Amino acid sequence: MATSVVQQVTSNEPVVSVHWLHANLGEPDLKVLDASWYMPEEQRNPLQEYQVAHIPGALFFDIDGISDIKTNLPHMLPSEEGFSAAVSALGIQNKDGVVVYDGKGIFSAARVWWMFRAFGHDKVWVLDGGLPLWHASGYDVESSAPGDIILKANAATEAIEKVYKGLSVGPLTFKVKAQTHLIWTLEQIRKNIEEQE
Repeated sequence: MATSVVQQVTSNEPVVSVHWLHANLGEPDLKVLDASWYMPEEQRNPLQEYQVAHIPGALFFDIDGISDIKTNLPHMLPSEEGFSAAVSALGIQNKDGVVVYDGKGIFSAARVWWMFRAFGHDKVWVLDGGLPLWHASGYDVESSAPGDIILKANAATEAIEKVYKGLSVGPLTFKVKAQTHLIWTLEQIRKNIEEQE
């Protein structure tokens, strides 16, 4: 029985190289996510940039949309059910390995890597150097029609909204198990600070 590409990379390694990803693009058990997100003062639109140029086959992961919509704080970790619904809407399954990159090299991709780990998925890696190193290495990018990417990005966001409203969502292909040791609440952080003083 052949070993899948995902099985060849250990979960202890948090990054993969652009050369490794290029050699393995198109493998059925490997999904690529563009998790670009920028600080407001940068005045960059990650969805528009994704539309213009992204790694072939990559899906857009909306950090602001795939979040806890019941808080006024930005991009907080969603519920287990919300994350499961959103990731399922993107077409990702538990058997899949996930490579995450961003448009700055390594900025917001690490956040999405942690989200997958926090929900029990250890087959996730950050692309070392992100899209800038991919470009610098001479690898091809592709563009998407505006409707295509908006539909996919919205499907994940809408799935979370349905979960928070108590509505049913489509089939869940991605099951989660929160790794509570990777998640601290504001109360836990406050308590830790107080104990250190």
